[in-house]
Amino acid sequence: MGWLCASIAVINKLDVGLDQKLSMPSDSYLIPYFDAQMNSLRVGAPVYFVVSGKYDYAHKQDLIWGGAGSSPTSLSYILMDASKHSNETYISSTVPNSWVDDYMDWANSGDCCRLHNHNESDFCGSTDDRDGCEKCDIVFADRLVIKENKFNGPYLKYFLADIPNAKCPKGGGPAYGPYVHLDYSHNTTRPVKASSFNAYHTVSKNSHDFISCIKNARILAQTLTQAINALNTADDPYVEVYPYSVFYVFYEQYLTTWRDTVFNLVIAIAAIFVVTFIFLGFDLMSSLIIVVTIVAIVIDLMGVMFWWNISLNAISLVNLVMSVGISVEFCSHITRGYAMSLRTTRVERAEESLARIGSSVLSGITFTKFWGIVVLGFASSNIFKIFYFRMYLGIVVIGAAHGLILLPVVLSLIGSNLRYRTARD
Repeated sequence: MGWLCASIAVINKLDVGLDQKLSMPSDSYLIPYFDAQMNSLRVGAPVYFVVSGKYDYAHKQDLIWGGAGSSPTSLSYILMDASKHSNETYISSTVPNSWVDDYMDWANSGDCCRLHNHNESDFCGSTDDRDGCEKCDIVFADRLVIKENKFNGPYLKYFLADIPNAKCPKGGGPAYGPYVHLDYSHNTTRPVKASSFNAYHTVSKNSHDFISCIKNARILAQTLTQAINALNTADDPYVEVYPYSVFYVFYEQYLTTWRDTVFNLVIAIAAIFVVTFIFLGFDLMSSLIIVVTIVAIVIDLMGVMFWWNISLNAISLVNLVMSVGISVEFCSHITRGYAMSLRTTRVERAEESLARIGSSVLSGITFTKFWGIVVLGFASSNIFKIFYFRMYLGIVVIGAAHGLILLPVVLSLIGSNLRYRTARD
């Protein structure tokens, strides 16, 4: 019972995730690479905050860009503010990249946005030396904001195709061209169907860091979504902001690991209760005792996972579900022997069941599994040593301890008075 209480106290401290080094042999050439990455990595993964939906960039530039005079609730401003609290948001202090900000700088530069003889269909690149190339007139004179009727015109396509160079470093072709999706076929006033704004996560070295990056990026995306839609009118479509980074697909599973663990364990234990209740002759008390014992085994196994540095992931989740099935063997036979006994008191029936069935459980279940598990301890792969050798050894030891010690004690105290053979005799 002390072991059970100690396990309950540390369950919430279980580490969630999977160390990449565990998935390969201990002598793999990739181990030094991961060690160097752990010790020397100084840059985080890029994260893209994607704005999906037909947002009115032309008339609501203040809610996107982060220059002087922009709204404190603008997307760029919120991202910059988040980068100042990188220990909480996991967004690096690097200034986020905004294509709207660079588009405005590009449009205001006489070396970038130029037209030949003011012809909007004849764009002069930064390397174009023709006579008659003059600065575009698409920016308001009093503030660095593009005129609404010019924002979505051909200038946006020119910006997204322009190649930066020493004369015009603000060309958006390589940096933003693939990340701004334009569609002029249906609505020329709102051609931007989706675009992304680039930032960087802080340096992430283990599963906890990567999972925290995903969680906080989603919280930040919710804040951005609320800020962009706060001033929407009835005619404005809903705009959603969601984060994306290259490692999300590998670590997103850990956001629901605890929920999946509880769900699968509850289903497995409920199925065992139904089966034992039927096959033990609708003996409710005996079925409940078996279920309580199995729950104690699972909780104690999770305590062993904490003390033995076994993280919670898809592999250990499968092992926990398997432990429920294996635990039935340590409990059901002794409980059935108790129900079959013709002794008069609970203590005598528990003693007889332990004497008759306990030896078979110890020799036929515990010892046979134990020697099969010991072999896994010599595997070259750490994933076998940790998630199979350690966990299966814990299942056998804990299951035998509960089945041969805890279960007979509980049966002798509160076991059912029902006997299978009473009616027949």
